[in-house]
Amino acid sequence: MHCKEESLYQKFDEAKGNSKKTWQIINEIRGKGRTPIKPSFKIDGKLVEDRRAIANGFNSYFTSIATKLNDSNEEGIPINPLPKFTDYMNPSVSSSMFLSKCDSDEISNIISDFSKGKASDIPIHLIKHCASIISPLLCTFFNSFMDSGIFPTILKVGNITPIFKKGDS
Repeated sequence: MHCKEESLYQKFDEAKGNSKKTWQIINEIRGKGRTPIKPSFKIDGKLVEDRRAIANGFNSYFTSIATKLNDSNEEGIPINPLPKFTDYMNPSVSSSMFLSKCDSDEISNIISDFSKGKASDIPIHLIKHCASIISPLLCTFFNSFMDSGIFPTILKVGNITPIFKKGDS
């Protein structure tokens, strides 16, 4: 046995019973380790190193884009504010669209279109394999969210990882 293999066996042995640690080792072998974010960015012309301040800077920037788009069009002419959520539920409102209830076939079709390489807490192949079981449940949940007009806060959260590509970071 080579030293590298022996080292891997030892790492897996030490991680026995700890799935998080095991997956870290597997991802390290696959070259999928997490790349640390460079901890300095320019925000409003100032170099910022505090991670929370960087995250808040990204948040402010991206949330301001939607506000600016809602307030004016390309010519800078003010436009009407977006309709209320409840307007989407009323097919008699001619200036809006109507969101009809989903069915389990629609959910299954969406799941079948998932790309394998996309990020997810649950492996995509597992979701696809269980689609016939989870689609009716997801359909019931989504329709109840629409009926009540309340969308669970936990489903509003996204994990966004900025990846520097080129230019001045």
